[in-house]
Amino acid sequence: MSFYNDFKKPINYIGLFLSIFGIVLSIIYGTISLKSKKINFQTDSITKIIDKELLTNKIKLVDSNKNEIIENVFLITGSIINNGDITIEESDIRIPLFIQLDSNASIIDYAITEQIDSVISKFALVKTDTNKLSVSWGFFDPKYGFKFKILCKADTKPSVMLKGKILGIKDFSSFKIDRELVKKTWFYILVFSLLFYYFMYMLELFPKFKNDFLQEKDNKIFYIQIFLYFISPILITLLCLFFIFSL
Repeated sequence: MSFYNDFKKPINYIGLFLSIFGIVLSIIYGTISLKSKKINFQTDSITKIIDKELLTNKIKLVDSNKNEIIENVFLITGSIINNGDITIEESDIRIPLFIQLDSNASIIDYAITEQIDSVISKFALVKTDTNKLSVSWGFFDPKYGFKFKILCKADTKPSVMLKGKILGIKDFSSFKIDRELVKKTWFYILVFSLLFYYFMYMLELFPKFKNDFLQEKDNKIFYIQIFLYFISPILITLLCLFFIFSL
């Protein structure tokens, strides 16, 4: 029995598929399991709670310094979590972390509403400018973090950013990155499964078309069949690869 005929046995198909599947999962989850530093910053909501159009001579709003507020008032809620696998030490700080609002926004009040193990973590916010809050902590261990709320005044809905520089962290991502990672994992599995299917499909049909080509090479319909059976799977495979490397 030839190698090709032996390879076509269903049990060998299944074995090859499981091998490829295992290799793909090993690469993906091996990469995921590498220890890394990661700070996830998320803005949960930015809600306008007072519309400046409702403020009149009879209805006035003032801040703690008794200054009149004539802009819209927004309530911002969000969270900061160490979603990595390594404690973020004080020596890792290159530029201190701070929450920053748009330049046209002004912070009225702020607070940490919830934090994990406050006795140890000791997260704190301090207003350092009209639109900035510095972030400090005692211990920033994995899965430690806090939720915050900010009351601010602004003419338009403000944006909120976490800025600073921590050794080993390129940017401060959103929690959505975890969901995207799951989507990418299943996408990789699907694509490699398709690649395996098309490879076996062409391998199965190639001997038949090799013989038919010698007999029907002048038949135009035969060339259309070649395109459908061989060229189109190759194009689909290349398209899948393009999407993989564009992620």
